[in-house]
Amino acid sequence: MQVIFSQNDEADIDELKGAFLSFLEEDSPIRKSIEQELDTSDPKVRLKDGAEKKTWEIQHFDNKPLIAVIALLSKIQIDVQNAESNILTYLYSQIDASSFKFNKLGARVIAKTSYVLEGDVYRAEVFLAAEDTTQQPIILINDKPLNIVDGKGIYEVPATSPGTYKWGGIIKYKTPEGGFNSYPFEEEYIVSEPSVTISPTKMNVFYMGVPNPVSVSVPGVPSEDLQVTVTNGKIQRDGKDYLVFPTAEDINGRNTKVTVSANIGGQSRSMGAMTFRVKQVPDPVATIAGQASGVIRKEDLLAEAGIFAALIDFDFDLKFTVTQFDVTFTGAGGYTNTWSSTSNRFTDEQTRQFNALTPGSIIYIDNIMARGDDGTNRPLSPISFKIR
Repeated sequence: MQVIFSQNDEADIDELKGAFLSFLEEDSPIRKSIEQELDTSDPKVRLKDGAEKKTWEIQHFDNKPLIAVIALLSKIQIDVQNAESNILTYLYSQIDASSFKFNKLGARVIAKTSYVLEGDVYRAEVFLAAEDTTQQPIILINDKPLNIVDGKGIYEVPATSPGTYKWGGIIKYKTPEGGFNSYPFEEEYIVSEPSVTISPTKMNVFYMGVPNPVSVSVPGVPSEDLQVTVTNGKIQRDGKDYLVFPTAEDINGRNTKVTVSANIGGQSRSMGAMTFRVKQVPDPVATIAGQASGVIRKEDLLAEAGIFAALIDFDFDLKFTVTQFDVTFTGAGGYTNTWSSTSNRFTDEQTRQFNALTPGSIIYIDNIMARGDDGTNRPLSPISFKIR
């Protein structure tokens, strides 16, 4: 820095002082010393001087010996040089004053996920992290500090229910000046239910006319990000699961496929598919008093109001109602008589015939038709009973 200094002009000193101070902040520790060293303000009026106002020049140079004036001018030169040197030293120290100091380096790898689908790309950020082991950061989550271990905050929260959860906080780090810088952050994580897929390959069957429940899950993907489709019929969500309604019979499973896709990173990815066979609901069995043939007591027969159609060992909620049947009685001499009903209930005439039965008599019920909730009409196998 080059400064042109006039020893005889107070204005030059003030101008130089102003130039020096322009390099310094208001709270600079050397600002006050420079103002004092290069002060050219007029002295205060003193009574012992006769209350005469003196200027800075008169105060220091009027009626002073030459040797004193030279000494004062030399002092002013030294003060200017010292001020210049102090400013340069201060400015140089400020170049790195606000830089953070670290004493430890370590490799870090941050991956978006450690679970990668086949055909996808594993991506991670690899970098060198600097640490200051002499001070720990302050990490606040919901205004509560985290436990810090080796300069890293440990965030733990119980995973109580599935879903996507967002969280965040602030990292506060002390600056070299003694203040704190704040660094906000946000993150999210996904909680999934523990799941396992067990597929009975011989039981991949849908039934016509009933809602077929299907459970679909993909590890690491929330259920709301899944898209499930079926090629034969329609599929709809039922809570966490799905219901499939096939529209056509497909005994060999050639045209019925359930496909699952997932929304991952804003893109739809195929997770796989599974084929199913589609069958008609099996025919029900006609029963009286819970029996589908055999020996029956006359009292048990008379206690029943009619014939019921039961789906044996079929777990779906589907009902059939008998719409017609014939009852044939075998009497003495081998003669037979038949009485018909156009509902699922015994007619009055059929009931009177039941009252006349004797032990050993045979009743034969055929021409049985039943209608199901799925809208189909089914002919049922005949049943027969021997009166005990």
